[in-house]
Amino acid sequence: MRIKSITTHAGNGLMLALLVIFQLVSCAVFAQTKKVEGTVTDSRGLPLEGVSVGVKGTTTGVTTDAKGKYILAAQEGSVITFSYSGLLGREEKIGARSVINVSLQENPSALEGVVVVGYGTQKKVNLSGAVAQVSGKELANRPVANVTGALQGVLPGLTVLRGSGKPGSEGYGIRVRGFTSANSANALVLVDGVEQDLNLLDPSDVESISVLKDASASAIYGARAAAGVILVTTKQGAPGKTRINISSNYGINITARQPQRLDSWDEQTLIDEARLNATGAPEFNQEQYEWLKNPNFTYRPNPTQDRWEYYGNNNWVKEGMERINHQQNHSISVSGGEKRINYLFSGAFFKRDGVLKFGPDDNNRINLKLNINAELNRYISLKLTTGYINSEVRENSYGTEQIINRLYRSRTRQSLYTPPEDITGQPYNGDLQVNAVDIEKNAGIETRDYETFTNALNLHVKNVVKGLTLDVIGSRNQNYYNMENDARSLFWYGRTINTIRFSVNVPNAITVQKNKAYLNKLQGYLTYNFRIKQHEITLLQGTSYEEYRKDEVTASAKNMITNNFFSLNYGDPLTKTSVDNVETWALGSLFGRLNYNFAGKYLFEASYRYDGSSRLAPENRWQLFPSFSAAWRASEERFIRDRLAFISNLKVRGSWGQLGNGSPLGLYPYIPLLTSGLTTTNN
Repeated sequence: MRIKSITTHAGNGLMLALLVIFQLVSCAVFAQTKKVEGTVTDSRGLPLEGVSVGVKGTTTGVTTDAKGKYILAAQEGSVITFSYSGLLGREEKIGARSVINVSLQENPSALEGVVVVGYGTQKKVNLSGAVAQVSGKELANRPVANVTGALQGVLPGLTVLRGSGKPGSEGYGIRVRGFTSANSANALVLVDGVEQDLNLLDPSDVESISVLKDASASAIYGARAAAGVILVTTKQGAPGKTRINISSNYGINITARQPQRLDSWDEQTLIDEARLNATGAPEFNQEQYEWLKNPNFTYRPNPTQDRWEYYGNNNWVKEGMERINHQQNHSISVSGGEKRINYLFSGAFFKRDGVLKFGPDDNNRINLKLNINAELNRYISLKLTTGYINSEVRENSYGTEQIINRLYRSRTRQSLYTPPEDITGQPYNGDLQVNAVDIEKNAGIETRDYETFTNALNLHVKNVVKGLTLDVIGSRNQNYYNMENDARSLFWYGRTINTIRFSVNVPNAITVQKNKAYLNKLQGYLTYNFRIKQHEITLLQGTSYEEYRKDEVTASAKNMITNNFFSLNYGDPLTKTSVDNVETWALGSLFGRLNYNFAGKYLFEASYRYDGSSRLAPENRWQLFPSFSAAWRASEERFIRDRLAFISNLKVRGSWGQLGNGSPLGLYPYIPLLTSGLTTTNN
């Protein structure tokens, strides 16, 4: 028994020893580290420098070198993380591998943070100047007439002005950070690099809009950037199956605050009060007030004059204006193609009616656009942009403002139509004051037809030298304008045609204005981007030349031989006039920019533009417009990122720049003008 007991204890000791050895070996195996190496590339297979490579859950980490390579010590069961600004992060479990190569893909959300700036793009987080951007998706669904109206209330620091409600003549304007010059100045609008009228663009064509708000961001546009710069990027084609997008909307515009007229007796009370104060006697007596309030007594012949007396209660605003008017916008786009060549074609039709109840008062617009992108080879690509816009405005020859003025000023006691006993043959009453409704229907028409053709060709060369690109862009924007005002004469009589009470557009007349204008622009610039460890540098240098010319002729004639057909040939030869006008200017420029980015934390930008304008005398023609800006992304510092995790983006920046304003200058103010000295007076 004793021997057995000793044997049992010996067996237990052996098992315990084996267990301890096993645990020690297991711990040694578990704690064993290994060397892991590899290469990190982007979606194009190019090596990425500065990628953060770390062991998940630890503080161990390295960054890739200029060839995208890394070496890291980690345990077999660990997970390696890869992260890089603007790209999707990635995790890889080590396992038995000792070489791990990864490719990081672009982050779609980071692409949304790419902002269009002068002659290029930058990531929003790396901007040191004041730039705001809005996507086309935010504008397309807004029920407005044009892109300018869609920008209202969308971007901070941008104010949209509107001077009128007339269709096609709303008087839209843009102020970037308020008034920036004592002289007149308008924001420079570039659509795919070509200067265009923002009011004529179809919102469904817009991909994005960038607004350069401060001097440091705008200085690269020099003498034309005093009021800010607006860069519009239109939608482009993309490879894939043919895609057709159709958008159609119909809306109504309701006049929210349309002032209403007083009843005729209330209006007459105020008139008599004014007459009493001015002359000491009222216009109406008590009996005439009773006539105003009697719906069965609205007129009578004047006992002493060849005219009528009116005692009705006519609401001129209701008779001549619509409180609800209509608007429609329809667009279609077709896109598709392959990687090497793709296209996008779009068309749109817009129509808006005005507030007048009768006669011409509307605006029609047609937009056509074609974008073609072609990749000729790995080095050269072409982009063709061509567009056509036609805007037609129809308005009364007397003027919408004047008609509305008369609708609110004409006496409410004056009836719309003449009495049944009238023998003059005129249906509309103008005995007391002019008849605004008759003017709406019969005073004639003014049409303004504007056409613009835009063509741009962009040659893009890349990869001949790593990081170096060349862009050469040629564009032409040609406009045609045709205005004709046919003013018909209208007369209003008393009880007989022997007495003319009022008239408008006397004598009848025709005015015609036609012009043709073009803006040619040729520009080229080199962009070089390179990285040295954590230093990222972008250099841009370019030049541009643009020339403008407008030829305009205005002619008029009066006393047409008929009130129904209008032509310069039908006017009285002694009343015919004609004037021509020629406007030309040219602008040559050099421009450049330096961007420096250290570790995504410290940012610096310097730009300049050297402009020479034909508007100025040769000895004062050239002017330099420099700018500087710097920013510190404090949120990227470890002491903020680790301790103040709730701060996702904190940037401190400052800027300085100089801008020019060439808009107040005449065409050639330094050259004395010749005048003919000839004047003609036709009696």
